[in-house]
Order: sequence, then structure tokens, then C-alpha cells
Amino acid sequence: MALRSLALMIADELTTNLAEINRGDIQIVPTDRIDATYWQFNNQNERVFSPDGMEALQEWATDESVDVQFASTRNFLQLLPLDETGEPGNPFSVVAILVQPGTWPYYGASFSTDGRPLSVLFDDTAPNIVLSRRAARDHRLAVGDQVLVGGLDTPFIVSALVDDEAEGSLLLRNGPAGLLGFVYYPLNQAEDIGLTPLPDAAYVRLDLGRDVSDVDASLEARFGEDVSRITTAELEEQNEETASLVNDLILVMGLSSVLIGGIGIINTMLVIVSRRTLEVAVLKTFGLKAWRVTVLFLVEAALMGAIGSLVGIALGVVLSYLVRGVGEEVLQSSLSWRPYPEAWFSGLTLGVVVTVAFGFLPTLDRWAGASSGGAAPERGQAAQRGSCAYPGCIGVHHPAFRANAQRDRLRAAGVAA
Repeated sequence: MALRSLALMIADELTTNLAEINRGDIQIVPTDRIDATYWQFNNQNERVFSPDGMEALQEWATDESVDVQFASTRNFLQLLPLDETGEPGNPFSVVAILVQPGTWPYYGASFSTDGRPLSVLFDDTAPNIVLSRRAARDHRLAVGDQVLVGGLDTPFIVSALVDDEAEGSLLLRNGPAGLLGFVYYPLNQAEDIGLTPLPDAAYVRLDLGRDVSDVDASLEARFGEDVSRITTAELEEQNEETASLVNDLILVMGLSSVLIGGIGIINTMLVIVSRRTLEVAVLKTFGLKAWRVTVLFLVEAALMGAIGSLVGIALGVVLSYLVRGVGEEVLQSSLSWRPYPEAWFSGLTLGVVVTVAFGFLPTLDRWAGASSGGAAPERGQAAQRGSCAYPGCIGVHHPAFRANAQRDRLRAAGVAA
């Protein structure tokens, strides 16, 4: 149940706050399917918007009364930490996220660990960068430390630290940023760290209540139907498919553990049945059919499954809260915990069904074997020993019956004398 709850938490995270995940109501990226003057390659041979493309998007945004901003993500930017004496340490790579600090992001917010917004974290008096907590923790950096960026000789000061979740979600956004860490730097100053100051994405924000499909149609009319973009509606469809795959994966993991538990159920039922052979024999002596005895054991197994499932649900609720923390650490994304009745119902149903199914097999096998002809030799051997655990001979070899028979023989001997 805890795994099922985790899958539902991931689904909730994927299908809510879509504009925040998309960093806008519409995200546009440059491709070779738009006007060739609107894009170019940067110094890392990656496709970016050209100055003409940026100007064209800004003009379109003004005509449509929407907001647009630009950003760029560059992988594997090298940082070289410096100690107090200026000696270099071990180099490491991070993801560079070039943004417009005054407006980034449109949805959500990026704050430093001391609560300051991104717009005030860059100091114009000295070269500085904003570093993620993961990168700082992994490489023992703190606010005020100096690093060399991109192989340049100018030292940069770490002006602030931000949470990894701001950009580094393995689930929602930039996976490499979640693994390596990242730095924020102003897009228009990208040349200072050896990068091209041109964006690889544009983000559009609409007024509240405005239909995104109308703006998307206007974008297509201005730049052509092949313009590469993703709206919040399209993102929702993609994330629902992803959530379904995650749910199926976790379901398979849960079923595997259930099958392993089924082996324990079989062993438990075998012990229960073998210890209650005498009780069953008494019931069959009174004329109870073998299938009715089996039904009794199945009812008992169902009750055990229901009680065990209810206890498991209670423990699963607690465990799901603990699993959430593990999921957040692995996925680098916050997961909202809440009770999930659908997980409770599926856990209860599965627990009862599995207990009855696996409990039925040893019960059926035991009494089917006891009722077959193959049991006759054992029954005869048991009768010769003066004891029998099978229904057919329990009345003859019961201790009370043997005592009565002995008393009748003594009386008969006295009459004859």
C-alpha cells in the first residue's frame, strides 16, 4: 500500500501546477522548421534563438498582450574552487541556467536559502554566481567562497545558495541539474563565463482566465505550424502517460512482494491444517462433507486476510509518509502527502484475495489426499497401532470406545463363569 501511495503522490505532482512545471503557459524552443533567420548555433553547437528570433517573439507577445521571457540551459559548465590562499582545488561540472533574474520564473519562485528572491542575489559590484545546495554540499563550498568558471581566470564569488528543487527535479524538469547541481547566471551576461548570451527556450505567460489554445493558434499563424512548443494542456497529457507508467512499474514491484508473501501464507495454512486434523475428523464423523470442511478453512483464511489487511493499511499509511521522504530525495522534487482511499481499498481487496487463493491450495491438497484411496494403507497401519487420525476410523479407535469395549468383555466373562 505504501508503494501504491507513492505512485499516487508522483501522479499528483506530475498533473498539478502544470504552468510551474512548464515554466510558462507555453514553452517555445528553436528548431530548423521555422524561419532560418530566427535561430542559430551557439559556441557549444547547440541550437538557440537568434537576436532576430528573440525580437520577433517579443513583437508577437506585444501584439497578443502576453508576457515572454528567455532562458538557456547549458550542461557541464566547469567550476574550479579556490581556497583561502587562492590555490585551486578539484574541478567539477554543473549545469548552467541562464535566466532573466528580474522575472524568472513566471510561476513558482526561486529563493535563496536565507529567503531572498533571485532578483536581488546578483551583486553588480563583483562577479558572482548563485549555486545550488547540492553542488555546494558535494564540493564543500559556502557563501563567500571563490570559484573559477568555465576555465576563465576571473574568480567569481558564491553570492547565495538555492534549493536543488528550484531547477533540479529528476521528475519534472532538468535531470542533470538534479544530479550535478546547477548555477544561476544572468543570460545577458553569459559572455562573462564563456557562454553565448542567446536563449534556447522562450516562456510565455497569459493573463489569468485566457484560453491558451487561442494564443497557441496565434503563435502558429505567426511562425508557422511547425514551430516547436508545448502548452500546459499538452504537458498534462504527457505527464498523465508518465504517471501511468510509473504506477504500472510500482504495481509490478508490489505484486512481486505479494507473491513472495504468498509462500508464507501457504506454509502457515499447512501448519494450521495439520494441527487441526482431529477437529476435522470429528466434523466428518458427524457427516460433514469434505468440501464443507474446505469452505470452513477458506472462511477462516478470508477473515485472517481481512484482519491482516486492515492492520497492513494502518502500517502502510505511516510507511507511505516515510516513503515520501525517500521519494523526494531520489527525485529531487517535493511530493504532497495525503490519505489515498483508493490505495486502502486496493490493499484490502488484494490482501483478502491473495490470502484466500494461497490458503485454498494447501487446504484442498490436504483433504483431497485424505479422501482418496491412497490414504487407505495409512489408515490400516494406524488402526493396527490402535490410533487413527482419519475420519473413517476415529469412532472405532477413540479411547472412550476402547474402554467401553473392554468393560463389555469383562461383564460377558463374569456371566459365563
